[in-house]
Amino acid sequence: MAFNFLNRICSQQPGVDVDDGLGTPVDEEEGDIDQESDRDLEENRDEIDSDLDLEDSDTDPEPLAGADGVFPWSDDLHDVEVGLFTSRTGPKIENFDLDHSSEPIEFFKLFIPDTFITTLATQTNLYATQQGAPASYKPVTEGELNIFLYINLMFGIHQLPSYLLYWSSDPLLHVPAVASVMSRNRYQQISRYFHLADSEAQPARNEPGFDPLYKIRPAIEQVEQACQTYYAPGCALAVDEAMIPFKGRLYFKQYIRNKPTPWGVKVWCCTESSTGYLTDFVFYTGKCDTPMPNGLGHHVVMSLTDRHLDKYHHVYMDNFFSSVTLARDLLNRSTYSCATTRPNRRHWPAELKGNLTVGQCKWRQVGNIVACVWRDKRIISTISTTASPRLDQAVLKDIPVSILCYNNNMAGVDLNDQLRSYYPIGRKSHKWWQSCFWYLLEVAVLNAYKIYKTTARPPGSKVLSHFQFHLKLARSLCKEGGRKKAAAEAGVAVAGLANQTPNAHRCVKLPGRKKQCYHSGRLG
Repeated sequence: MAFNFLNRICSQQPGVDVDDGLGTPVDEEEGDIDQESDRDLEENRDEIDSDLDLEDSDTDPEPLAGADGVFPWSDDLHDVEVGLFTSRTGPKIENFDLDHSSEPIEFFKLFIPDTFITTLATQTNLYATQQGAPASYKPVTEGELNIFLYINLMFGIHQLPSYLLYWSSDPLLHVPAVASVMSRNRYQQISRYFHLADSEAQPARNEPGFDPLYKIRPAIEQVEQACQTYYAPGCALAVDEAMIPFKGRLYFKQYIRNKPTPWGVKVWCCTESSTGYLTDFVFYTGKCDTPMPNGLGHHVVMSLTDRHLDKYHHVYMDNFFSSVTLARDLLNRSTYSCATTRPNRRHWPAELKGNLTVGQCKWRQVGNIVACVWRDKRIISTISTTASPRLDQAVLKDIPVSILCYNNNMAGVDLNDQLRSYYPIGRKSHKWWQSCFWYLLEVAVLNAYKIYKTTARPPGSKVLSHFQFHLKLARSLCKEGGRKKAAAEAGVAVAGLANQTPNAHRCVKLPGRKKQCYHSGRLG
């Protein structure tokens, strides 16, 4: 599974991704305070931006010999040979017993099963005990956690500036679908102690066994295993990065300029290009001591696609990851690739460096690897093992086939980000790991919908839209939580009855705080 190689990518030590990230100093919740201040961070930003491509750009001004040898580029062009992708794709129905008539919550539970909800309840109550919760705190139940998740799903459907407004007395802001199922104080109480792992068992930083992602490790393993178990992606895969918005103090927080979400936690993603289904992902936590002779980009792509190698998949990536060496290594594993690239990469043909006139295109080829430069508004360089060195007509102009393939298949991660942004789950938090948990929950909902949508069904049967699926899932979570809550309350009430015979019933004072009489409805 992909999470087995997390330690090869995620650092055990704090660090900085020189290409596009900056490690900032603090996890405020846990008190991990670094010496660098936010003011130092702002002062260093320009310096870091100017240092792009130093660590992982895989550049070398001189041709390399040795283990890799020198690539014998030639202007003798020929069509590339591409193996036929024949693997079965879509839902792995042998791993679950759902069909087109199953409810959305059943698909959702493939990713977030009841056993995981039980773990959340256990860890939340444990954390409340560790933090010295007041005597008025009532241990959270699994039913309440289902309602808690339902409310956070509703935050994405009814989007208001503050979560407090859902319980507002103003009829223009009040949302009965939220306020009627749980009180504001109870929601705040659960949110305060909500936890996934035992904080007291976490090793300190720089100690053996320290895991920067310890607080969300249970959710990472649960969601990632489900992503890999229940769906087989199609031929085209896209590798890119996603950002989880977070501006608090955290030492592996990243800054990527010119991005819609410049600050946050970076996640390396591999998705199915056509649907945006997330197949593999890795949270990036800074530099690591693992040797990467071919650079970070090469290491990330080979790790994310490890389960898909030797199956004739086509992998698409941008110029952060690509290199001639990566194209060759993927090709040696019967996996094809297409990517934009930077002309200062190692082994890039020197003949393709220089200025071009508008519309001019040049190729060089070695075996199945095709290097291409083409000028439109600016010069674009590609390295491909999927496209032959020729032009094709598109948008009233001749465009290299490799660029057309790239444009048609690269947007898988962007599609995933777009679909998740429609109905964002949860709310902003000062705790970085809660923001990451909401991201994982969004991935679970979206992937569950993709499995539901691609499950075989009779012709003409109705398919729920993304919004309808989201709404129906929320409604089912609320109903399930309500049933479990009602069952628990009924048991407590019956146990406190003075006389269970309705005809002979008399009101008695119940111990503790005010409680409602089971039979008469009066307050004791």
